[in-house]
Amino acid sequence: KEIGLLSNLRRFVIQPPLVPRTSYITGSIPSEIGQLQMMDTFQFSRSNISGTIPTEIGLLTALTRLAVFENLAPVEEGFVPTEIFGLTNLRQLALRDLGLEGSIPTEITNLGRLQSLWLQNNDLTGTIPSSMCRNDIGLSLMIQFDCREIECSCLYCHCY
Repeated sequence: KEIGLLSNLRRFVIQPPLVPRTSYITGSIPSEIGQLQMMDTFQFSRSNISGTIPTEIGLLTALTRLAVFENLAPVEEGFVPTEIFGLTNLRQLALRDLGLEGSIPTEITNLGRLQSLWLQNNDLTGTIPSSMCRNDIGLSLMIQFDCREIECSCLYCHCY
């Protein structure tokens, strides 16, 4: 909860070493994360985070990189709040290796400045909207996803 006191924090990156099934971070992401209005990078990888990403993440309007991947704890339903799709400054969204289920939400098209989207190794289904093939600043979007479950007609779609 003290994390909310770090009001000038710009980058929050937790990335343990590449030791198999090793994690140094456990627990849940506190809702006070929404108080870090200056943060532009939020990354958790190879952690053991429980619960869901708090909806307060939607308050981080300066966020350009949101990466949560290779979480060791089982992901709960609703792990990714819809508030993420209101973060219109996001350039990179990485939600891979989480075991996410369901269809790709249509709200993903709100992320008009997105340059890379990583969704592979989940149980997501659906279609990447063709309107996402180029972002609002004229760049092609790099997309990585699971071939057998997701369709994508964009030039830079890479399926695994």
